Amino acid sequence: MNSGGVDSANVVTRCVDLYNHCTTEWVDTYYSSNVDWNELPTATLPDGRKGDRNALRHAAEITLSFFPDRQMKIKNLVARERSVALELEWWGTASRSMGNVKAGEIVRLLIASFFEVTENLITRHTDYCVTVAKSQESAEPASTSKAPNG
Repeated sequence: MNSGGVDSANVVTRCVDLYNHCTTEWVDTYYSSNVDWNELPTATLPDGRKGDRNALRHAAEITLSFFPDRQMKIKNLVARERSVALELEWWGTASRSMGNVKAGEIVRLLIASFFEVTENLITRHTDYCVTVAKSQESAEPASTSKAPNG
């Protein structure tokens, strides 16, 4: 059984690493089937998104279809017992137009993510996202700093 912040942090950081392989495998590998997933409203998704692992997988498939090169980088990590908080930088190039995003534009988000981990699976995940830029420049952010060790 998972009992510490270090174990929980490892689960979440491994999930981010797998996310960056540009598949949806991270959902079934690291999320409980009955996860409580919430993505709060954003400019492009004013109603937000929420649900269980199936809903998260569906959202991941849609996101990957629009942003096939999407990546995220951990900027900060805080872990305590079963809880993990991440500050993330996310970016991706739109493969086609969607709402106010045009094909070829690079979208950058800052995300605050909060997780609970039980028995090495994510059981709760909430995201707060803010769009910080849209451009035609390189998708990878200029800074290459690594996440702090949690």
